[in-house]
Amino acid sequence: MDKQLIPDTTNAEQVNHLYPSLPISARLNGEELHGVHRGGVENITPAPARQTNMSSADMSSVQAQLDMLWKQREELISINNKWADQYKVMTQYYKAKVREQQPSAKTSQPTHPLNEEMCQNGVEQSVQEKDVKEETSEEKIMSHTDAEQLRVQNAHLTRRGQHQHEEIRRLNQALHQSLESGFVWGESREDPKDNVWKHQAEVYKEDFLKERKDRERLKGKLMEMEKKYRKTHSELHTLKSKRRCQDQNSQDQEQIYTCHGEHHTYCVKVWSAFEQAYVDHDPCQVPPQAYDHLLSIAPPLPKYNWTLFWSGTREVAHQMSGGCYQTLEDTMLGSVLDGKTWCGKQGSNETFDSGCPNWTQCVNNPVRSFWSRASAEFAAVACGDAAVLLNGSSDTPFDPHCTFGSIEVKNFTPGLMKSLTVVLVTKDNVGANCTDESLKNLQKELKPGMKYICKEKTESELLTCKKNQDQSCVPCW
Repeated sequence: MDKQLIPDTTNAEQVNHLYPSLPISARLNGEELHGVHRGGVENITPAPARQTNMSSADMSSVQAQLDMLWKQREELISINNKWADQYKVMTQYYKAKVREQQPSAKTSQPTHPLNEEMCQNGVEQSVQEKDVKEETSEEKIMSHTDAEQLRVQNAHLTRRGQHQHEEIRRLNQALHQSLESGFVWGESREDPKDNVWKHQAEVYKEDFLKERKDRERLKGKLMEMEKKYRKTHSELHTLKSKRRCQDQNSQDQEQIYTCHGEHHTYCVKVWSAFEQAYVDHDPCQVPPQAYDHLLSIAPPLPKYNWTLFWSGTREVAHQMSGGCYQTLEDTMLGSVLDGKTWCGKQGSNETFDSGCPNWTQCVNNPVRSFWSRASAEFAAVACGDAAVLLNGSSDTPFDPHCTFGSIEVKNFTPGLMKSLTVVLVTKDNVGANCTDESLKNLQKELKPGMKYICKEKTESELLTCKKNQDQSCVPCW
């Protein structure tokens, strides 16, 4: 094969950036766009009465894509032309080779069979012709193979060219629609659906704000009504307690009179409830709850603003009580049972006043359980301003283990009892004062809403005040 007749194919190089992928949104049909050419969109004239909604950045992007597609189209056409030229040159080359072989085959046949020399030459020529035919056959096969490869490549490049034309048409269509959209350049075009969603969102927002405002208003009214209710309930409870405390004296006198009069039904009822707590029971197995029924029939009714508690000051407290101040021992049950001892025994219906366990012998003995339960009830119904006399001569005026510290303080009723005045009783101003640490613990034990007051008084001052006290019941502290 003559190498000089084979065309040079080194210049037919493949271009790598021919066919970039385009976004789907840019693939629009553009058959109706007029005046689009490789130079860009300079020759496109939009309708005079219309404007576009595309921004300058979007227009630049479309222009860049158009330029790139035109450049790829020119490269594709150039490659197609080169392949076509090469195909024509190869076709002419192989046709010339075939024509050259045909005359040599015809002249190789013998014209004089009798001439031995000529026959010998004919045999030699036949061998040469066979060799030439084989070589020609191989060359034909190679040429057909090359031609087939060229046709495949040409078809592939043709399809790519068609794809480029379609992309150009789509971009032209998109540009044409943007120019004829009728909106101002640089302004955003709102979708009607977006407007609907925005309107619905605004309606929902207004409804939510209105409902929240209504809820806040109703909540404010509810809180105001609850505040008024609590205030009214507290005032009503205070008035009832005051009325009950003011009527205590007359009720106690009536009950005592009933017990000593002809109609002693109430007295019998109280005595029966009293015996029910301890009769026929182990004297060390009588809990404070055993006297619940008794105290429900004959509850302690303290005086309003004159309830007096004591701890370690029994004698002074009882000297101050009576008339104005009232201790637990001044109530009906307290006055009857103060200083008494009683108990029962299993298997017996009698009440015994001897052979009973003392105060410390067992915790649940009849006497100790009664005073524990009665003290809790007396503290629970204390109303108004109350006072407590503490022993200022003691190292710990407020003992959390005594009856006042362990029972009565823990049963004060907030709202019913307004304040507690602590009176430290000393002898000749010798002893603790209101800054004592135990009194700070007492102040912490009081429930919220109770006012705490502390005063220091000598025993002589209190007794002198009580002696000079008239019916006006002026406080002595």
